[in-house]
Amino acid sequence: MFKKRDNSIRVFLSFTLCSVFLSVICTLVDYLFRFHINGLSFLFRFIAAEILLFVLYKTKWQFNGFFNGKKRQLLPEKLTRIMIIAAVLFILAAQFLSLQ
Repeated sequence: MFKKRDNSIRVFLSFTLCSVFLSVICTLVDYLFRFHINGLSFLFRFIAAEILLFVLYKTKWQFNGFFNGKKRQLLPEKLTRIMIIAAVLFILAAQFLSLQ
């Protein structure tokens, strides 16, 4: 009865935890290189990690057992490129914010 909703919650929580973990690692690396760390740069890294994980999910992981529904569709190539460029821009913006 709740299987579809439980699967969505599980994927959402997995993405969120992985994104926080990746953002913390990037922030620790910045701290080691003595960059100024603020909340906005952490948020930008978190958003970039979420975008990259979403692209990975929609292009690879969705077809490897995470979800077995009729609505499985590959992310269009143009949208994949746009989202990857946006994630890279978020990472670069976080770097510039940590330089100030």
